[in-house]
Amino acid sequence: MEYSDLIIFDKHIEEFTSSLNYLLNLITNTLYGLLEWRKFLEFYDIEPKIFSKENAIIPEDNKEQKEGLDIEFKNVSFSYPSKSDVQIFKNLSFKIPSGKVVAFVGSSGSGKTTITSLLQRFYDPNEGEIKINNINLKDLDLKWLRKNLGIVSQEPILNSGPIKENILYGVDECSNELFKSVCDLSCVSDFVENKDQFPLKYDTICGERGAILSGGQKQRIAIARAFIKNAKIMIFDEATSALDSENEAMVQNSINNIVKNRNVTTIIIAHRLSTVKSVDCIYVLDKGKICEFGTHKELIEKNGFYKNLIQNQIEF
Repeated sequence: MEYSDLIIFDKHIEEFTSSLNYLLNLITNTLYGLLEWRKFLEFYDIEPKIFSKENAIIPEDNKEQKEGLDIEFKNVSFSYPSKSDVQIFKNLSFKIPSGKVVAFVGSSGSGKTTITSLLQRFYDPNEGEIKINNINLKDLDLKWLRKNLGIVSQEPILNSGPIKENILYGVDECSNELFKSVCDLSCVSDFVENKDQFPLKYDTICGERGAILSGGQKQRIAIARAFIKNAKIMIFDEATSALDSENEAMVQNSINNIVKNRNVTTIIIAHRLSTVKSVDCIYVLDKGKICEFGTHKELIEKNGFYKNLIQNQIEF
């Protein structure tokens, strides 16, 4: 065999190996794609355990109404399905009148966020009832329920689009006057209308998960989004716990503006004392039970669990 024949043979081997690798990669990717498709179909076929029953109640929606909704937990007992042996609540009862501002405080694991999860009907209680305007959540239309809940969580989820798109997410119609009013109340306009930082104002692209925004700016956008949907119940779930003191003050100002200018029912899940001093009622949770309730001043005077939390410098 001549040297030139060896070179040609080697070239053919190289091309064959390359084609074989391509074929193997194609087969691997196809099998992987089929596996993912099967997972998708399995997920798609899952029947939701929480759903609106037939003839679910849809209360009359009065867009001009600025009143909140009454909330009642009546002898609620609950355990998470994945930990059915761990009881979060047993016979938990409380009422939140329409338009009032209440806070739930307590150490980690006391059940604060679980209350909001039950109220959004992510889960149903094992026993007892949860009512809105004296109607059991199970009898209410699920879409109506969640439409009337405005949620601001510790880490708001923003898409990469413009600021205006993030504020109007899920809103069908909104006048320019309403949009401007909400942005002013939530203090979004305080930073968006700074031409040096935001020359495109509300058309500024947020970036992936709001990359160009500070924590306080993202929270104020989330507050505007929750407020603009005309929800009758606002939930602030540790909305300031991940912020520094300067941003916390700005976000707290936004929350105060919303509470003062609109008579909605407001629930604050809090770790920091500064967010609950002026609320109508504070519910103190300990191991899934309400051990104390009252205003900040009343609870301090009781010299009980609430004051003990403060004296031990536990942030809640």
